[in-house]
Amino acid sequence: YKLSHIFKKKKIRLSGNEKYLLAFDAWSHGYFHWFADTITRIGALADELQEYILLLPSQLNSFQKESLNIFNFKAIYQIPSDSYIYVPYLVVPTYTALTGNYNEVVIQKIRNLYFAKYKFSEQKQTQDKIYISRRKAKRRFVSNEDELKPLLEKYQFKMVY
Repeated sequence: YKLSHIFKKKKIRLSGNEKYLLAFDAWSHGYFHWFADTITRIGALADELQEYILLLPSQLNSFQKESLNIFNFKAIYQIPSDSYIYVPYLVVPTYTALTGNYNEVVIQKIRNLYFAKYKFSEQKQTQDKIYISRRKAKRRFVSNEDELKPLLEKYQFKMVY
């Protein structure tokens, strides 16, 4: 099965004169894993990215595309879904923390990159307290959210779905 899959896909040979960076994995399509795993792996190399062509799957969500704007890649190459690629020089950065967790130092570095890019400052931050409800989610919801609601209201949290 695997061999037939490989033979059916189109082989793309990318330039041997370039350096390529691969930082995504099977979980990268999700919001949390994109930021906690993929963006942190890229962010850990932020000072060297202008040397690399970032390899990404062809199907990206808008938040994924927008989140890459803070980085200075030499280029971005999206791998067609019906293909596999051959590159002679590939860097696959290690995770900065166990999957599902995050490295606070790297997260702060990335936060600072976003602040600089979009000209945020500490003074501009809102003081609103926001609770992000997962009531409408299909999974991973808070089972006793109705009991939590009066406490959130008491402390003036705004509930967002």
